[in-house]
Amino acid sequence: MHLHHLSLGWQTEFILHRLDARLDLQADCIAVCTDSNPTFYWGNCLLLPTAPADADLAHWLARFQALVGQGRPEVRHVAIGVDAPRADLRLPAWIAAGFQINETTVLALPADGPRPPARPVRARHWLLRPIDWATEIDAFVDLQSQDCHPFEPVGYRAYRRLQMARYARLALAGQAQW
Repeated sequence: MHLHHLSLGWQTEFILHRLDARLDLQADCIAVCTDSNPTFYWGNCLLLPTAPADADLAHWLARFQALVGQGRPEVRHVAIGVDAPRADLRLPAWIAAGFQINETTVLALPADGPRPPARPVRARHWLLRPIDWATEIDAFVDLQSQDCHPFEPVGYRAYRRLQMARYARLALAGQAQW
């Protein structure tokens, strides 16, 4: 599997992975390992080019353990993405094992850019500026942790703190901006 063959949605997801995660391109999948945040599901995952078969559950659990989880006890989840058009997935063995199937949709902007708004945008009380990483991380973690359903609050807060530290490292290195 190759990064340049990914769909637009996954290409976007992989922008930051290329900066601070280990990517292991295998023939049958891409393994992503973000050592700075082992609780980040989609930063510690497998990406498959096609949907798995129901009978392949044991195979993909073993691949995840070998490529993502091995030697990393902090990784206590299994996240497997599929880079394929929507399919009528029937995976009863996966569901019985506790997996949830989540589908996402990607919105793409046309190459000629956005259209002007239909009516003026009034933004009198907005302030757009970069985050002050020295003083504002706690406020962002508080905001992001207000609704953590379906995750456990303490663990989710720890995950968000690690993600904000990741964003701060990338921003301070000039690799990204928030």
